[in-house]
Amino acid sequence: MQISRYFLLFSLIATCTQADELVKSKAQLKKERKEQRAQEKKQSKAEKKNKYIHSMNFDELKETKIRYVQEGNIDAALRCLEKMKPICNDLAELHDTMFEYAELLYKTDDCEKAGTLYTEFVKLYPSSKKTEYAYYQSILCSFKQMRDAERDQTKTLETIELAKNFLEREMVFTEYATSVRKILAQSRERLFESEARIFEFYLSRGNLKSASKHLDTMKKDFSTILIEAPPRIIELEIKYAQIQNNKTMLEEKRAELATKFPERTMTLAQATKPKRTMLSRF
Repeated sequence: MQISRYFLLFSLIATCTQADELVKSKAQLKKERKEQRAQEKKQSKAEKKNKYIHSMNFDELKETKIRYVQEGNIDAALRCLEKMKPICNDLAELHDTMFEYAELLYKTDDCEKAGTLYTEFVKLYPSSKKTEYAYYQSILCSFKQMRDAERDQTKTLETIELAKNFLEREMVFTEYATSVRKILAQSRERLFESEARIFEFYLSRGNLKSASKHLDTMKKDFSTILIEAPPRIIELEIKYAQIQNNKTMLEEKRAELATKFPERTMTLAQATKPKRTMLSRF
């Protein structure tokens, strides 16, 4: 009889537990369905909005874009501008549309698309008051896409070329010339470091012939355009002489570095000086 009572009690507890779990499951399911419906509604609203934008003419798109910009809805404004650009037949309107489109893309950190639009703007409107700024922005977009010295340098080369072309018009482009010169110097430094890594790679693999040729190319390409290049090249030549075990060349290059760039000799000596450890005290 006592056993039956315990059995009934445990059965009741188990039933209550299952009921609680069922209630929780239903509540969770209800919550998930509500969230799903909200997401579907949001998605449907976005699709309707895109479809609505797609059916507008230029003037309607322009008016809608202005409203979105005022509301701070940059993504929607960009969709309007994207649709406005190819259907615009007025050069003055296209001037403003392309410029604003590029500016908004830049503000959203889409440097790839923004840079392309700024470059296109410069080609279409070479006499515009905004051309120098757009040219500078195209350089800045390319500069921001540059990768570190160990990776592909396509964007670095592109930035250098854009900056050089800009500075060829320095008599006209005066407002951003100083900034562009700084970008050009930094880009060249990045490219030099990349080339130095390639040289050191050849050296580490024992490919002395390729290392020597690469160093000769670096001397030709950088010695006259990068202030830091001459001492850095001598330092690389010292590394080459050490790996080659060429004592004559090593002494010559160390003497050259000490004579031409004494401050670099001190820096190099500090960098190569063995660190003192606890064991070295004994």
